[in-house]
Amino acid sequence: MVQAVLSNDPTVQLEATMHFRKLVSIALPLFVKLFNSHTEDVHKQACNELHELLSSICDLRRVMLRL
Repeated sequence: MVQAVLSNDPTVQLEATMHFRKLVSIALPLFVKLFNSHTEDVHKQACNELHELLSSICDLRRVMLRL
């Protein structure tokens, strides 16, 4: 999917972007659920992933505001 996003074909890019969006919409609630795990390693990994996702969203917002 990463190669598709980097494609020169806008149709391929659009399709890949839509797939990524669907994955994030599925993954985010799962990471929130795992964040509440009583298993420390699972909790830590979920916390790390949520942090990465939220950081990416903040970075994207900054880019969009500059456009």
